[in-house]
Amino acid sequence: MKLLHPAFQSCLLLTLLGLWRTTPEAHASSPGAPAISAASFLQDLIHRYGEGDSLTLQQLKALLNHLDVGVGRGNVTQHVQGHRNLSTCFSSGDLFAAHNFSEQSRIGSSELQEFCPTILQQLDS
Repeated sequence: MKLLHPAFQSCLLLTLLGLWRTTPEAHASSPGAPAISAASFLQDLIHRYGEGDSLTLQQLKALLNHLDVGVGRGNVTQHVQGHRNLSTCFSSGDLFAAHNFSEQSRIGSSELQEFCPTILQQLDS
């Protein structure tokens, strides 16, 4: 039996690794699970809390309440050198106003994606 050149084994391993990295299914968390995308997380939230492909302001408020964001005003908004202190916990009304949302607003994927940093910042406050 003829032995393969050691460089061939390394080359084969690198080729297989390259194929694995370019296959989206290879990145799924478990065998047989579909690959996920960033948009799938937004769609999941809209599906669970909204209707169709958007949320009403009340549905977004229900999501915020579930996350305990915007439910209290325990911290008073303070001015720091002429700027609002963003470590303050704002009410949901303040958060909606910052994004120009009104009672008639429908919050779709792009609006929710824009609103998500607000939620994360408030969770961190």
